[in-house]
Amino acid sequence: MAPVCQINLAELPYRPEALDDLDFICLYMALDEKGGYELPNSTPNGVGWELRAYAHGQPTADVADQRVVGHIRPAALAFALLRDDFPDWDDAVTFLERAGIDGDQEWYAAHVGRAAEGIKVGGWPYLIQSEIFWAPWNRHPANPSFVVQIDSIQEIGLSWGDQGVLYVGRGDQAHRDQWALEWQCL
Repeated sequence: MAPVCQINLAELPYRPEALDDLDFICLYMALDEKGGYELPNSTPNGVGWELRAYAHGQPTADVADQRVVGHIRPAALAFALLRDDFPDWDDAVTFLERAGIDGDQEWYAAHVGRAAEGIKVGGWPYLIQSEIFWAPWNRHPANPSFVVQIDSIQEIGLSWGDQGVLYVGRGDQAHRDQWALEWQCL
């Protein structure tokens, strides 16, 4: 497995409640024959990808010093607090119903906005095709919620299909140690 990203949650300007018990997460993925990341297809953590999460004060695991052959160039992550991050239309339907707002897609786009693009922790996912379906038919046993988004970044050679986005979800309550990974592209 090759490293994709490592996030020190303790250094974030905002940490979502779903990650409040963790200090560090590391995402690894299998490489394809061209040196890019192999895109998962609703596979469980540990099959083609792996997310390692470290609780408060837990030491991180030592990783053997190995050279990963691939075309992805390392880059530092810098996070800033997002002031404007809204659900995309597929997620907004429920949001509007709960708020008692009668609006359509054009009204929503004109008055509210969209989810922010980029690499982010928490907030709303930037959707390309539809709402996120965790596992086939949205029937993931851990009922994950969105926690991290990693966009394609052409400058460093990171690509999830055609201008795609990778989404990480964390299981609820009794399944908090289960992670889910999905992606969408144009």
